[in-house]
Amino acid sequence: MFALKEINPNPEDNTQNEQSSLKRIGNFIKEARLSRDQSIEELASNLKIGAHQLQAIEEGDEEKLPEKVFVKAMVRRIAQKLKLDTEFIMGEFKTERK
Repeated sequence: MFALKEINPNPEDNTQNEQSSLKRIGNFIKEARLSRDQSIEELASNLKIGAHQLQAIEEGDEEKLPEKVFVKAMVRRIAQKLKLDTEFIMGEFKTERK
């Protein structure tokens, strides 16, 4: 039986495109954090952000996050801390507007 709920019925829907952009970014961050054997709590503490906010970013859950400008600032700091390609990560935000 197929999981039809996972299929986006309307790919033109900007809200879903934005969520998938944040989810992609969150996946990059989560994979990098796990590859460095860090818990959410450790990384959040190092960055002086709430563990719940870091978890929301990793899950792409915009409902639990502040305004987008703050999310972008947090993502930039997280990417720098994890030594990720910051410009690539930030570029993922720009793809959601197309």
